[in-house]
Amino acid sequence: MPNYRFADGPCQGQTYFQIGRPPVGQVVPCGGHFYEFGTDGAYHDVGTTDPRDVGTASLGTHAPKGWADLQRAVNRNLPTAIARSQQARRAATRQLTRRRRIR
Repeated sequence: MPNYRFADGPCQGQTYFQIGRPPVGQVVPCGGHFYEFGTDGAYHDVGTTDPRDVGTASLGTHAPKGWADLQRAVNRNLPTAIARSQQARRAATRQLTRRRRIR
């Protein structure tokens, strides 16, 4: 059963027990910091913010506006476009039906 070491940060020199070799990029907390498993077989300090968390702070200021634009497009613009295409299809069908009757 291997123990993997923490290479740096507040847990430097300590070991982490895990059955089997962890995948590269696995994140574990220790001492208020987060550590990511590297290809060298050690856990390296990546800071106090969990790298797996994705929130608006990590996305920047434009991401929430982009999300709002996407929601508006899907919830408002898409149904409107579908309704207009249905109206155009019905109008085209009526027009074609009239032309067949005239000939």
